[in-house]
Amino acid sequence: MSRWVVVRELAGRLGRERPPGSKKPRIFVWGFPGGERALDFTDVQSAKSYRWTTAHGNTVIFNEALVRDTATKFPEVDVFGMNPGIIKTNIMAGVLGGGSLRLRLQQSVVGMLFQSAETYAQKILPLVVRPDLEGRSGALFNRHAKPILSNPWLGTNSNCDKVVEAAETIVASVLPPVISH
Repeated sequence: MSRWVVVRELAGRLGRERPPGSKKPRIFVWGFPGGERALDFTDVQSAKSYRWTTAHGNTVIFNEALVRDTATKFPEVDVFGMNPGIIKTNIMAGVLGGGSLRLRLQQSVVGMLFQSAETYAQKILPLVVRPDLEGRSGALFNRHAKPILSNPWLGTNSNCDKVVEAAETIVASVLPPVISH
C-alpha cells in the first residue's frame, strides 16, 4: 500500500499551479500490470493464509488499479504502469547468501532467460521521456517498453472501484487522517 499512499500524495500535488502550456508531470508505477488475475476480496491482506503467489497477485491488481484510478481522478498528471518482468539483479543475495552457489546458479539461470537491469534501463529510459506519452495517462508498458493490455478483470469499472475502495480502506486503517486526496 506504500505505492498507493505515495502516488496519491504526489498526484494531488504535482499538477497544481503548473504554468500554462507546460507538460504534465509523469508518475510511473513499476508494479507488473496486465495479465489475467482477479482479487480475492475475502483475504486481501493474506491475514487468513499466506501464499506468496496470491499475495503478489493481489499487489499486482492493486498497482494496476492505482494507475487506472489515478489517471481518472488526477487529470493534471499522467500516470503509467510498468511491467519490467523478471530482471537479473543481486536482490536475492540477502536470502540466498552473498557468494553462495545457490545465488550464482539462480543468477545464471535468470541471466540466460531474462534481461539485466542495464538492458532494461536502455529500453525503458527513452520511453519515460517520449513526448507522445502526453495525454496517454493510464497506459501500461512491458519489459520492452511496448504497450500492453490492461487486466480484463479490472476492465469492468465495478471491479476496479471495489479494488480502489479496498485499498482506501486499508490505507485509512493504518494511517492517521493526514493524507489528502
